[in-house]
Amino acid sequence: MNRYLYRKMNRELRRMGFRAIGAGLLILLAVSMYVGMGTMMPSAEESLELRVDALNLNDLIVRTGFASTEILDDLEGINGVEAAEARLNLASRILAEKEMAATLVGLDTDAPPGINKLEFAQGRWFEGPGEAILEKGSAEKAGIALGDGVSILTEGGWNELEVVGLVNSPEFLFLPINPQSINPVPGNLVVVYLPMTWLQDSFSLGTDTANEFVFLLDDQGAEAMIDLALASETVLFKLHQEEIYGYALIKEDLGQGDSFMGVIAGLILIVAFFVVYSSFARMVQEQRREIGILRALGYGRGSILLSYLYLALLVGGISSLLGLAVSLPIGQALSDYYVELMFSAPSAKIILEPSYFIIGGLFGPLTAVLASLIAVWGTLRMEPEQAIKGAGLVGKRTKGRGRISKPRRANYMLLYAVRKMTRQKGRTSLLVLAVSFSVVMGSMSFLMMASFQNSIVATVEEGEGWDLMTDLAYPVDHFTAEGLGGPGVLQVVPVARMAVDWVAEENGTAVAIGLDWEQDLHRFSLSQGIAPDSPGEAMVSYLFNKDTSLGVGDRLSLLTSKGQTEVTVVGVTFDSIGQIFFDGSVAEALSDGQVYSGAYLLVEEGDLDAVKASLLASPIVADVQERNSLESGMLDMMSSYNEVLYIFGLISVLISAIAISNIVYVSVLERRVEYGQLRALGYQRRDVGRSVYLEVVLLVTLGSLLAIPLLFGVMEGLNESFRTFFPLYRTILHPADWYGYGVIVGMTFLLGLIAAWPATRIISGLDLAKTVTGGRFG
Repeated sequence: MNRYLYRKMNRELRRMGFRAIGAGLLILLAVSMYVGMGTMMPSAEESLELRVDALNLNDLIVRTGFASTEILDDLEGINGVEAAEARLNLASRILAEKEMAATLVGLDTDAPPGINKLEFAQGRWFEGPGEAILEKGSAEKAGIALGDGVSILTEGGWNELEVVGLVNSPEFLFLPINPQSINPVPGNLVVVYLPMTWLQDSFSLGTDTANEFVFLLDDQGAEAMIDLALASETVLFKLHQEEIYGYALIKEDLGQGDSFMGVIAGLILIVAFFVVYSSFARMVQEQRREIGILRALGYGRGSILLSYLYLALLVGGISSLLGLAVSLPIGQALSDYYVELMFSAPSAKIILEPSYFIIGGLFGPLTAVLASLIAVWGTLRMEPEQAIKGAGLVGKRTKGRGRISKPRRANYMLLYAVRKMTRQKGRTSLLVLAVSFSVVMGSMSFLMMASFQNSIVATVEEGEGWDLMTDLAYPVDHFTAEGLGGPGVLQVVPVARMAVDWVAEENGTAVAIGLDWEQDLHRFSLSQGIAPDSPGEAMVSYLFNKDTSLGVGDRLSLLTSKGQTEVTVVGVTFDSIGQIFFDGSVAEALSDGQVYSGAYLLVEEGDLDAVKASLLASPIVADVQERNSLESGMLDMMSSYNEVLYIFGLISVLISAIAISNIVYVSVLERRVEYGQLRALGYQRRDVGRSVYLEVVLLVTLGSLLAIPLLFGVMEGLNESFRTFFPLYRTILHPADWYGYGVIVGMTFLLGLIAAWPATRIISGLDLAKTVTGGRFG
């Protein structure tokens, strides 16, 4: 590049001042947030895996009917089993400040468990009877502290115990659930660890009774031998590590969050590009006569183009490098926040994703170079005299040159703002797109959360006809489950839950749900096929169908150690409480009958409270949920994301404000002469300044309106991804759900008006004579 052009561009950079700073700041913000968000999920995932390894999260859980602990010796001796432990896992209720459902886990008191290690946050291990240890997160939610007394319901009634420890458990990394529940609702129970012998005595079980076996495996092939060793037992379900609810939920959230972060980060880059391009385009338009003069003096197109590319590389490169430096603390802060929110782990280890880092590093220079190239190329293609005269550049000139009567001031400032935007459609279009993408980025999270909530409400209201749902302390037979009925109960529908091996072209193990096909209290939501009506027909879940490709028309062989049968799949359901759904008679044929873990109940009007109290008085009933409480519990699961949503909203508003400030400031600089002429015609400073604010209002209004169809398009595009997290998800939005959109638009208006203030200060400080005459007055 010619030395003169090099010096000229350095001077030009200083002269750009605010515009260069604005473009650079936006690139810095875009790169830092893009890379920071890109490192957030991998860093959190690394922290999760480190925590899982440190606490020896089991590779496999097998829940059976009541079995003898003597079988543990055989399980430990299987080749490929690194370690095995037996536990007693029952469901009940706990009473402290309020009564809540509880999962009771009986452990050998000789030493803390080696599998699913308990990390003590406070307190100690058992030293005697009458002591309990609680999972820290669920205890805090229930208002239970170390040293508190609590009451636990057993077959002998309520038992008083002292809380001697609060622990973090790898099984309950996020929201504790009872996996034996008909419809597990996250976070609605307390996890209590107790001496196994105390729990056996309290429920009148033998001293060698267990119903849950946990394993660490050296070889996944050992699972077949475990199945063989437990062949004489009824296996209610098996959970592999990736299927443990809390762990699976976080893994799924991390996977979906990575995609979601990618969308947000991509929107940031798109908005940044619009603004950077507009900034460089304005700079080139200002200098078109200088470019024409340089061409007339003999400078080639290539040399002039290189000078602008040099300027772009300087602004974009420095901004990207600063953005990369800032992204590290941002990524660390976001990761720490997520890890603490989701599973209370130690500070996250920052993981730099090479792809994000490379894209972030290249974004600034490439964006600035591309923007500069597009902006400069049109001017360089002109002949020198065309560029010097400014021919063919800015819109069409109006034909009418006659005298126009002076309009009223209030209307004219609005007309002036509209005409100013219309004359430069390209710049206006870019800024409208920048604002609309910012609004999409900020409000999309709020609308998706509302759509999740509406999907949950619709699922409960449209698909559930029961009044009460009971979860039992342990599986019982059909007769005992039906015995839950009594005065005020119109109908009882027992629900079976068990593990089955299935064989088709593929094979595997699945959680199966057994229900009477003639019942009408739980209505299945079908994505394909029809509802079954005979014992030989079955359904599979949406996610099972997606994972295995088994669907309508396929034949499945189902087998357990107790029996074998064949069914035909006639429907695919969005229900996620199981993977295979068959008639209750099939569940009994494949088991010893002790597989009913709960029931749906229809209650006479006015008897709901009385029936609920009667059920809770039974020692075999662990929990009773009303239909509306199921909805509330599922909605509570979403509330933990609110703070994250506000962070995204603030980021989008900040980007939009920078975009508006940058371009409006440049627009005012370009039109100083026009503003001076308006002043000379008698308009006051506040009248002229009002046109700048009117321009901001118009830009934000247009951008916000354009954001509405974009929002629907983005949300519909992400539907399939969110169904892997919640199969019943669909885009359902009501007018009241748009409050998040309104908040973001309102904040964009407010910050946009504040960002326009520096531009109005230029108008206030104009020297009227110098501005109108170009400095030649007098």
